[in-house]
Amino acid sequence: MATYGRFWVATEDLTDTMKFIQEKLPGVVNYMVYRHDNITGIDAPPQKARLTLTQVSADAGRCSISFHSRFDIDVKSAEGD
Repeated sequence: MATYGRFWVATEDLTDTMKFIQEKLPGVVNYMVYRHDNITGIDAPPQKARLTLTQVSADAGRCSISFHSRFDIDVKSAEGD
């Protein structure tokens, strides 16, 4: 990214990097969540979690990445843009 006055202009390197991120970011990550309460000393039962990213769009001109996300933990889920 280069600066011209007060404006940012995307360079080829940034454009290539943003395109790479846009292509690689969509997908699903599965993992386990382990929690421990240090005050009570109680461990919560492990929970399966999944994060899904879709509709990834990279804009080198604005140096921004937008996406739709969905987070699932056991049977509960939350979505957002």
